[in-house]
Amino acid sequence: MKKHKNKKAIMEKLTTLSKMAAFDAQFWQKQGSQVRFAALWKAIEESYKLRGKSGHKLRLQRNIQHFEHI
Repeated sequence: MKKHKNKKAIMEKLTTLSKMAAFDAQFWQKQGSQVRFAALWKAIEESYKLRGKSGHKLRLQRNIQHFEHI
């Protein structure tokens, strides 16, 4: 059985700058949440590399919603 490669979604459109935001929103809404998260995480990693920082300490930050002292 052959393994299928992941298909890449490519959309192109010539438009004005004012319509670009709507196009971007449409593109990302067509992607699943896992694809959006993976793209965001890759951008974060690349940002760290561009600033000369190591990306091995990257993690999601979690804020406390409720704290109760017992």
